[in-house]
Amino acid sequence: MKKILSAILACCLITACGASCEKKSSDTESTIVYGEEQKNGSGEDALKDFFTANYTRDAGEAAFNYMYTQQMIDDMIAKNEYRQLILNYNNGKNQMLDLSEYTPSLKSIDEKISLSEEQLGWAEQYLKDFTATRGITADDLVVTEGYNFKCTVIDNNGNEKSDTSCLVKVEGDGWKFVGTLNGLVERYGTNTETTSDAE
Repeated sequence: MKKILSAILACCLITACGASCEKKSSDTESTIVYGEEQKNGSGEDALKDFFTANYTRDAGEAAFNYMYTQQMIDDMIAKNEYRQLILNYNNGKNQMLDLSEYTPSLKSIDEKISLSEEQLGWAEQYLKDFTATRGITADDLVVTEGYNFKCTVIDNNGNEKSDTSCLVKVEGDGWKFVGTLNGLVERYGTNTETTSDAE
């Protein structure tokens, strides 16, 4: 089970979509607010917030709220694993940031595509399956909305590239990162039909 969780966590870190990249600053006193959009923000704000949390030092707790269901976090806490997992995550992320000339960030969200009812069902099943890796049945987990975002990202080498990221909102648990729409299609279905939201 730990190997499965580690693999999924690594996938979350690698595939997370980003924002505009800024050169690393020597100002260590600056304060970055993150994690505040996870419960009640819009999909766009949650994506920006998730990316910031993923690339801010010691922000593992905020990132975990986007990557794990509350049932999983509660189980980690009950088994006295949570703090160590956060520490391990922060140490790995801090080391990556120390070695990077640029801090990855999200330059722009170029397209927001609403997930169809079928695709929302795939995301819901993904989260139930993910939660089950800790031996927890999440039959009451309900996904209420979700989007596939097409983004322009600047990576930790300062290179601009296109990326996608899929976020869904869970009733009572806020926004969750579920990888990419293509990943959901490969796992649960073949229909990729989406509806692009008007700006």
